[in-house]
Amino acid sequence: MELKLIPAEGAGSLRVRGTPLNRFPEIQLGYLLVSPNLWNVSEASDGEVLMTYEPEPGWVSVEVNFRKLEIHRPVTVGGYAEVIYGTKPWGSVSRQVQELRFPMLASEASRIYLTAGYRVDSSSEGAAFDVSYDFWLTRSREPGSGLSLGDVEIMMWFHRGGSLRPTGEAVGSADLELIINDKARTSRAELWAASPSEDRPQYIVTLLADQGPKAVVGLNMNQVLSTAEEIFQKRYGLPNGYITGRYLSGIELGLEYGGANPRISMAFTRLSIGLS
Repeated sequence: MELKLIPAEGAGSLRVRGTPLNRFPEIQLGYLLVSPNLWNVSEASDGEVLMTYEPEPGWVSVEVNFRKLEIHRPVTVGGYAEVIYGTKPWGSVSRQVQELRFPMLASEASRIYLTAGYRVDSSSEGAAFDVSYDFWLTRSREPGSGLSLGDVEIMMWFHRGGSLRPTGEAVGSADLELIINDKARTSRAELWAASPSEDRPQYIVTLLADQGPKAVVGLNMNQVLSTAEEIFQKRYGLPNGYITGRYLSGIELGLEYGGANPRISMAFTRLSIGLS
């Protein structure tokens, strides 16, 4: 089966605005939650993130506009303007179809195939950003239970701009079999990894396979999970199956942003989830 999420069939116009004083608004778009998610933006900041949807052309547009960006935690990003199918560890839950329900055991999630389209139309000189999936794998199956020590975050970056780099250290590379703009391609991905720290309880793995500012990318979830599993075994000595026994919270596609007073204009032009 394949669930087409962007464009959102039958949906009307939508608009949701996040600010430093209203960081976590969410609105439903079909089966998706749309959230500006200014999770690390300080109240001292001056700016906003606006996300909109129009039936024509059927894209989720994102406008990041900060005259001043101040952040809380010592990381390089202020937020992650995103669409969510499924759940998040902190309690967000979207509408779902019976055949594709999250949280889902990672061993089952290896059957998922994802297709995402995006376009970055403009960005200011000081902006730092990435277009990416964010996957959370937790011991707990209950939405809203948060993270436990040793849980896992996997990011898949399709494009980055400015000085932003993944969390942790570069640990090698891997060849991924992707469908890029309807053509099968082998794409070399940089691999980055970080272990839990005082600031975060989770392991973080990032796969960076830059496809430029505009692309439609098809991705088999099994490649993502197996690549991360190999990193955990080789770098951290974790047992085989460390990931597959955890629960994948959902599918998140977003724009991570930071830098000096970032202004970014982009759109998510397509998103679908298939299950073999």
